[in-house]
Amino acid sequence: MAKADFNSVWQSVSQASRLVVAACCLMLTLYVDGIGQIVSIPSGSKGPQAQTRDELDAFGEIYGAADSSASIALARNFVRKYPQSDFAEYAHMAAMRSYDELGDWDGAHEMAGAILRLNPENIDALLTLARLLIDSHHQTTQTFSLARRHAEAGLANLKSLSIPSSADSKQWLRTKKQFLAQGNFVLGSVAFQEQKPTEAIAHLKKAIAFDPQGEYFYRLSLVHAAQGELQTALTLARKALQIGPAKVGNLARLKIEAWEKQIQNRL
Repeated sequence: MAKADFNSVWQSVSQASRLVVAACCLMLTLYVDGIGQIVSIPSGSKGPQAQTRDELDAFGEIYGAADSSASIALARNFVRKYPQSDFAEYAHMAAMRSYDELGDWDGAHEMAGAILRLNPENIDALLTLARLLIDSHHQTTQTFSLARRHAEAGLANLKSLSIPSSADSKQWLRTKKQFLAQGNFVLGSVAFQEQKPTEAIAHLKKAIAFDPQGEYFYRLSLVHAAQGELQTALTLARKALQIGPAKVGNLARLKIEAWEKQIQNRL
């Protein structure tokens, strides 16, 4: 497919549903040959351009993959075969999300870095990398400082975005709130590690207000427990257990048991 042909296809689907996802990007639902594929393009841009039909089809296969492992393999093959492609950033994004879904810290970290080398303002990559850097198995004083910088940059880039006239306003707002929550979660977690409980609580409450995830309730419960506020911590941990996912629920259950014993011993 030549550039002109791709542009005509792009324009023909430009009225389809859209949503904001990453650094100055929109998540667009594209339908090429009847297959729904998710890609993100810079706000205000005409979108990435494929040099050939084979390139476009290879990119489409990434988002049509049967599972996360297949998506990663296809994304890596695409970037090797088409290193100068306009779609390289979005192929890396697919791989980053897939690695994240698989719990592969190293893979997600690698892809986030690759995305930011292509587009330093990519909100999705900035916030994903920030969250990865506060992972309990990889955290250091340096990683916390870097996580804060990435989260602040991601939130600043998000603040500068305005909703395009063609975007689905409800989906735009939903996705924006998810990013705002993720950024505040990182900032709250960093503040907690820096022994700044007031700042930590403020950020984590914002995260919950934007997107009430179990992980956010759980982290907030830890801050209150560290302040000796076990009843508040228990309430939050029970909410985390209720919301999940399972990994968070298991951690919350252990804390609930421990805090209930502490409260009983005080009586």
